Amino acid sequence: MHNRRAVTARTDWAAIAALYDGLVGLTPTVGAYVARAKACSHSMGADAALRLLDELPAELVVRYQPYWVVRAYCSLRGSDPAGAARAAEFAVSLTEDGVVRSYLIQEYLGG
Repeated sequence: MHNRRAVTARTDWAAIAALYDGLVGLTPTVGAYVARAKACSHSMGADAALRLLDELPAELVVRYQPYWVVRAYCSLRGSDPAGAARAAEFAVSLTEDGVVRSYLIQEYLGG
């Protein structure tokens, strides 16, 4: 579905979200759930994606950096800049790659 953008000039996020629904049904990993929430943020909105993220058990996501990046992304688009900053700060603290860390700081923390 991502590759179809080269042909159609658009990304069918609803189809991608549906594919992730199937994936979490087959392989319910934290990565699949987080990716599903990110896809849903495009097709259903940031608040719907945040609800999906809220359903994940805290012990699975507390040290999972992509979760915090997606939470920051959705919080920012859901008009919760304070929540976005908190999530981004946590994502930065879990990020070992300097380039990624710099990007997150610039994108979410105004730095």
